[in-house]
Amino acid sequence: MRKVFYSIFIVFAVFLISCTTDKYIISDSADIHKYEFATIQNIMGYTGYPSLMDMDVKLYDALNESGIKMIGEKEIDLLSYSQKEKLLYVKYSATQNLEESAVSITFIDYSTLRPVANCHGSYSMGWSLESDMNHAVNNALEQLKLMWK
Repeated sequence: MRKVFYSIFIVFAVFLISCTTDKYIISDSADIHKYEFATIQNIMGYTGYPSLMDMDVKLYDALNESGIKMIGEKEIDLLSYSQKEKLLYVKYSATQNLEESAVSITFIDYSTLRPVANCHGSYSMGWSLESDMNHAVNNALEQLKLMWK
């Protein structure tokens, strides 16, 4: 019976240690719901983690589901001045080590280049680095959806 208890305790402890905080933050001076358009900044220049190569598509879909119209960087010039005031640049980054994989999605006001909001997702179960990164991406995207509710 003691072995079962210790086994359950160890599994529970590992689970607690592996839990990291996923969160989003919105600037106090920003009205996140005024934005109607977004574009992924420097989409052609991404050279980061291979496991993030599909992040552009996932991010595009998540923002569309949240009611934000995604446009390409070349379409910015087609927007009117008032539409550009409702435009966000979106950029993302990732870090990974043996303890944790983390993804950050930052939203920047097009007109002022001020950071407006950030979503952070992380994961650290350690089964595999690729699996951890995929979970971190999904956690960040989940925070994005919560932010726009």
